[in-house]
Amino acid sequence: MRVFLANVGANSSHSRLFSPLFEDGTFEFLPIPEGDPNLDESDSAVRYRDLRSHYNPGQDLLRYVPQELWNSACHNDPDFSAFTYGDNGTNGRSSALTQMRKGDVLLFLARLDRCVGGERTRQSGFYLVGGLVADHAKFISPDSPERDRLANNAHVLRGDTKFFGITGSDRSRRFQRAVPINREICDRVFKDKDGNKWSWGNGKSELARIGSYTRSCRRMLDTDEPEQAERTATLRAWIEEHSGRRDADLLSTTRSQVNPDATLYSYTVVHDNGFAPNPFHGFCTLACCKPGVRRTAKEGDYIVGLGPKRRGNHVVFAMRVNDVVEFEDYWREARFWIKRPDMKAGGEKAVGDNIYHRGPTGEWQQEWSLHSLRNGDQDWKLTHTDTGGENVLIGEDFIYWGGDGPPLPDHLQSLIVGRGYKSTANDERIPDFIQWFEDQKDRGCLSQPTNGLRAPSNKGTAWRRKRC
Repeated sequence: MRVFLANVGANSSHSRLFSPLFEDGTFEFLPIPEGDPNLDESDSAVRYRDLRSHYNPGQDLLRYVPQELWNSACHNDPDFSAFTYGDNGTNGRSSALTQMRKGDVLLFLARLDRCVGGERTRQSGFYLVGGLVADHAKFISPDSPERDRLANNAHVLRGDTKFFGITGSDRSRRFQRAVPINREICDRVFKDKDGNKWSWGNGKSELARIGSYTRSCRRMLDTDEPEQAERTATLRAWIEEHSGRRDADLLSTTRSQVNPDATLYSYTVVHDNGFAPNPFHGFCTLACCKPGVRRTAKEGDYIVGLGPKRRGNHVVFAMRVNDVVEFEDYWREARFWIKRPDMKAGGEKAVGDNIYHRGPTGEWQQEWSLHSLRNGDQDWKLTHTDTGGENVLIGEDFIYWGGDGPPLPDHLQSLIVGRGYKSTANDERIPDFIQWFEDQKDRGCLSQPTNGLRAPSNKGTAWRRKRC
């Protein structure tokens, strides 16, 4: 596996256009302008006014864009929605990309400006914001079969007839938190073309020096070389430290190593409506119901939810627990705001499970949600049940089938349970389950809930779950 690095997004030459870095490490990515007035008038162009927050798709990003660019076309590349990237491939800045092949990794480096209290501080730095594990890496022409996958890539939208395009596998990631690239990690991981550590002299700032070394796309690491494999492992650990194991898996040849002390929890999802679990917006979360599971599960454990017997005990979802957070952190962290419910909106927004936070005197407050009373008031019984679980379980490596799930394999039938849940009783089946889980090709939210999503509601008519 070779690791390449590309410097992308708004930079110091774009003045008032910037990519914000928030206090909790989350960020928004702002691309560079196309700089072509003809594209500004194109029907196919993506304009700055079209960009949406990664964490709250209903929110635009215009507060980070000067007003004169609002209607301008932007070069929205990389495309983190489809995990594609394109570049010229024949000029000096991008020619190294053409060395990429299937299985290589392209990391994206972006200049971010720190924001405090929502305001730009002009404290800038370079950060890794994501990357692609290449499925295909080749020059793309109008008749290339890969062009369909690249349909929303900036190079296709602006009509380029030939460019070097990369499509990413399911291990490709847009990082949840920005990973700082500073002198400390550069000295430990990166070397120049002559095999020496980067030079920090000549009066340039650390920021300027990093920018200078990364102005052109470069191959940085090759794990076929033992010494470079060690440096790759160092970078992987650095990514895990700052953005979590799932993002660090980008630099692994396999998925995360199995926790030898993992517990496998299985239970019946009686009411599968997208609330518990909530599989939307890039995370599968269990914030309500099953307090015994949430109270005891730890990072690295596995959870599988099965349909009821009348539906054949099909698999509703399966996930690895990547993070365990307390309710207050779940409520405060920007990456989970999208999980707050909006009953009036209906659909995925109506089933948000980020509903608990402390009031002024320390009591639990419950947002209007599927666990509220019919008139929208707080349901204190369900509040007690839900908060008794103490934690919210976060799954980034998950598969949610909803009502279209496969039957449970014969050798895993012992996972079936009536009420409650199983945990230690599943110990003998953990290796078999993990093998089955890792063998699943498709991941993420693959279908709709068994019971469908809710229509928009007003207080007084809101439906709620009968029980957990």
